[in-house]
Amino acid sequence: MVVDILFAISQAIDYKKGMPALKKILFSACCLLLTAYLFLLSCQIDKSSDKKFYGDTIIKGGYSKFSIINPILSVSSESSDIETAIFDGLIKIDDRGEVQPNLTSSWKAAEDNLRWTFYLKKGVRFHDGKELIAEDVVFTYEAIKKPENKGRYYSSFEFVENIRGIDRYTIEIILKKPYVSFLYGLEVGILPKHILQGKDLHNTEFNEHPIGTGPYKLQKWSENEIVLKANKDYFNGRPYLNKIVIKNFPNQKVMWARLMRGEIDFAPAITPSDYEIIKSIPSFKTYSVLKPYYYMIAFNLMPNTRFFGLRPQNDNMDGGHSERSEESNLKDNIFKDKRVRQSLNYAIDKEKIIHNVLEGMGKVSAGTIYPLSWAYEQALKPYPYNPQKALMLLKEAGWEDRDSNHILDKDGKELRFTILLNKGDNIKEKTIRLIQEQLLDIGVKLDIELIDLAILTKMLLQKDFESAFIEFASINDPDINYQLWHSSQITEGFNMFSYKNQEVDELLDKGRTTFDREKRREYYKDFQKEMLDDPPGIFLFWTEYLVGIHERFKGVKVDWRGTFANITEWYVPEGKQRYKQ
Repeated sequence: MVVDILFAISQAIDYKKGMPALKKILFSACCLLLTAYLFLLSCQIDKSSDKKFYGDTIIKGGYSKFSIINPILSVSSESSDIETAIFDGLIKIDDRGEVQPNLTSSWKAAEDNLRWTFYLKKGVRFHDGKELIAEDVVFTYEAIKKPENKGRYYSSFEFVENIRGIDRYTIEIILKKPYVSFLYGLEVGILPKHILQGKDLHNTEFNEHPIGTGPYKLQKWSENEIVLKANKDYFNGRPYLNKIVIKNFPNQKVMWARLMRGEIDFAPAITPSDYEIIKSIPSFKTYSVLKPYYYMIAFNLMPNTRFFGLRPQNDNMDGGHSERSEESNLKDNIFKDKRVRQSLNYAIDKEKIIHNVLEGMGKVSAGTIYPLSWAYEQALKPYPYNPQKALMLLKEAGWEDRDSNHILDKDGKELRFTILLNKGDNIKEKTIRLIQEQLLDIGVKLDIELIDLAILTKMLLQKDFESAFIEFASINDPDINYQLWHSSQITEGFNMFSYKNQEVDELLDKGRTTFDREKRREYYKDFQKEMLDDPPGIFLFWTEYLVGIHERFKGVKVDWRGTFANITEWYVPEGKQRYKQ
């Protein structure tokens, strides 16, 4: 109608007889109205295109066998992603690494930072309909504190002295002493007390049939597939996608093939070469972010009897199990000497690995703190590739090629050790082959054993290894280093490597009890320097997290927090939806 009116006015103006003032005014008015109309029309178009729709399913690929889904026990990254969809914590971490309310509406701390009070949102319900109350929070946190339930949040509750429910929706937590990173641990998913009270958390069907308060519920779990369906009663509003399906494949290559066939929509952690291919496919969108996990070869400084001094008869790259001798003597641990650990860092050409394996999509590691963290020391330099320096240090430590077989030896023993890594990870398998060659160049024999991730995790927890090729999380707050590298965590936490350094202990203690960020920055700066000088293993690299997702999915945000950090915002426009159920 607006267009018709404008057209009529314009036709009423006699341009041949000139344009008197009134006609000029009318003409100007026409132009203004037309401009305004087009603007409003464009706004309507933009608004329509931004509309979010409910429906459709996303199918994600993976290549690690499913582990238990229990936020206080599980340690795998795959389980962590699924837990993000099923469970909620009192708080959540935003993309800037700051703490935000989630199950709690607010909280307050006493002036001494020892007494904390949290106020729960009312009406939040578990997937079985039971309301979440203070008792569930107290139950979860008390379970985390138990030594038999050591998980990734265990050290976050080390300073918790008492937890109690003041009333149905209020929790009070009292700390033994101020702990600056305390709030970060409260992102752990809350468990339902009415289901788990009196149960052994390690042996309960709940770990394969989890019930939380999160945006998605578990619908199905089979050997190679997990299906989550939208929680329509979610307290923050139901998610847009109806379902999330996670399919497990034998390895990255198979996952990639399924992506190309259109059988899956979402391929996480794809290789750099596949990433370049998928960038040219219009039906997919690619995402890249520096992954907050550092890759390293971690040494066991006090190995269990099964592995130390034991030599496989072959390199076992096919993932089979090697026969081993029974000799074991802790005094023979080759990693006890700091010079050996330093030399192995000099012996590896990390830039070559990044070029050949990661195809330039990575960053050489100089330690354990995420390069995008406020605590990262920019001036810190990683070990350069210097095989001559490596040989010099090994000679100082008494290792020489005395029998001319190209393998260094000392006291009749060869400089040789076994490394474990999970099979199916192309990046690790290619990297370890390069490392094996580079170590052999300086006379060090590396034996490789590929095993399933679940078995590897169990062996690490039992300290049943010589060395392992692992990727470690370095997220949220640098205090995460406490549970891996503080000596108190050798028996109480996740220091599976028996790493002990008094200066590191003192710096980590100060870092977690100091509230002044600048002072903390100095403590973690010194921590990074000391770890580089007395390395617990070989620091390798940080990788770019490369993801391919079908273009029909909108609202996607991929950042350091993980795959499903904002999954509730993902949606598919109505006309592009593929799965109706």
